[in-house]
Amino acid sequence: MTQELLGLQFQSVPQSTVLCAEVAVPVPVEGLFSYSIPEEFRSVVVPGIRVLVPFKNREITAYVVGLGHSALNRRLKPILKVLDDAPVLAESMLALTRWVSEYYGSSWGEAIENALPRWVKHGRESSRKKRP
Repeated sequence: MTQELLGLQFQSVPQSTVLCAEVAVPVPVEGLFSYSIPEEFRSVVVPGIRVLVPFKNREITAYVVGLGHSALNRRLKPILKVLDDAPVLAESMLALTRWVSEYYGSSWGEAIENALPRWVKHGRESSRKKRP
């Protein structure tokens, strides 16, 4: 059985697989990256949520754009932390940012990062300066 979300196809779950998240990172690289979802995050990791992941030699904020399964013999790095209680991006916004990334030749993560308000990216409420 195949499921489809935002044009990405995900196969049904064979016994020898592990649940993983497909994430977009806000750096100029092509494609998505797969990370395993630790047991404590399985109920909260959904498309549109921000997560902290190891990427190269640092930890960065990434955006979950889909869920899938990976073979047990494929070694995936785990998601380190879930940064939101609820998704910051609706499915329609994920679709729009995917189109933007394809049209303008950027990574999907860069398109998402540029679509979000500053306070969402940095995890704090927006502050307005009072005019004198």
